[in-house]
Amino acid sequence: AIAQLDTMTFLDYIQVVSYSSDASSQGSRLLQGTDENKKKLTEYIEKLTPGGRTNGKKGLNLAFRIFETSVAESSGCLRIISFLTDGKMTNIGIDNFITNGWLDGKQNDMVLAGLTKAHNITYALGTGAKTEDMRGLSCRNQGWMATIKDGDVAGIKHAMIRYFEYFAGKLPANTNSTK
Repeated sequence: AIAQLDTMTFLDYIQVVSYSSDASSQGSRLLQGTDENKKKLTEYIEKLTPGGRTNGKKGLNLAFRIFETSVAESSGCLRIISFLTDGKMTNIGIDNFITNGWLDGKQNDMVLAGLTKAHNITYALGTGAKTEDMRGLSCRNQGWMATIKDGDVAGIKHAMIRYFEYFAGKLPANTNSTK
């Protein structure tokens, strides 16, 4: 996560959400990707400890709430959720909240608030991660999934920064982004 955070610039607006049995974040709004703010987020990440359950729905819910309360804090129209897990979703699995419409409802709420739907880039970390959950989350939400083997530090760092390649291919020609 810190490797991905290091790729952010002052043009980006970011926040870190952690989840296990519950969800929390460094703050309740997106922060501009300044060196000072990236340092705050890095310190937040470094203080995280493993434990609890894999309640991804709580993490996603908090991420959407932060997007909705941070309408003014934005440099563009692209919203991205980088979703990391080393386990199988608990309480309510990805299949359940995709098929019962919860996630679609959250995405539609973004549109109603004048925002674009969020791309979900998912990272299945190690042998305990249920890749079917991650694939469903990313494929239904304009994203992609990476699977990283246990202990593959270089692999996770490479996967975390590959989102540049993914989005570079989606930029339309002759836009402000490509001039």
